[in-house]
Amino acid sequence: MKKRITLVSIYFILFSAFGQQTPTVEEIYAKYIMAIGGNEKLANIVNKVDVSAVFSEYTIMGAVENQGTTKQEIINFRDYANVQSATILKQFPSALAGDKISFSRYLTANGKTTILFPDGKKQVMASTTYNRYQEQPFPETVAPPGGKVLPNETLNGKEVYVVNYQQNITGSEFNCYAYFETDSGLLVASKLIDKKESFGSTNTTISVNNYEDYKEIGGILIPYKIKTEQKTETTGAVSMTSVTKMQTEVITITFNIDPEDFKQNCFQRPEECFAGYMND
Repeated sequence: MKKRITLVSIYFILFSAFGQQTPTVEEIYAKYIMAIGGNEKLANIVNKVDVSAVFSEYTIMGAVENQGTTKQEIINFRDYANVQSATILKQFPSALAGDKISFSRYLTANGKTTILFPDGKKQVMASTTYNRYQEQPFPETVAPPGGKVLPNETLNGKEVYVVNYQQNITGSEFNCYAYFETDSGLLVASKLIDKKESFGSTNTTISVNNYEDYKEIGGILIPYKIKTEQKTETTGAVSMTSVTKMQTEVITITFNIDPEDFKQNCFQRPEECFAGYMND
């Protein structure tokens, strides 16, 4: 009888351990995709977001330098299958952004990212370049190559999976972290760390995004509030610390404005296609 109890106990211990096995990076990202709506709903959509970005604090050495609110309008198309995206960022006048409406356009296709700036200048670079507007409103939707799962952590009172990976962003190698709730699968935070050494000084920048207030639009969950904190520390001959805090809140969002227009035209004739969406 004792032997049977021992065998049953071992079975339950092994079963419990197997049931709690840490998922892979691909499994964590697949669960997140399913949690926000699934690949079918996310594929090839055009979304339009009106956001209000609140700069609550910008400090250098403890002194507040700037505060205020800016309003932006973003139109974004992403083709996951072919790694393409087209983004228009419309910046409305404000104390922080100037007194005129300005447009920036981003086009990723054929292994390149082309940026058309408000002043008419153009910049072309590798498509691995990070641009947060191309992610909106779906950050961290592609499992990063070479990513690894770290031990679970507790974030805002909830257990989260932690995925760590390296990413080349604007020519620099960033150490990146993504945090997903173990229960819901939703992305709750991300962190980028950039560390550089130059002329005897070390410059470290840590940027953290917290994703909150998920709401359903057309069967897709969107984080309506993103709180960002960026801290930069310089140590060496000259030491300095600066902190920028920003809160972005979605005002309205719509999907599928004209997906065929973006699919058929914006990657072939970007300036002509974009012009139809750039109305003051």
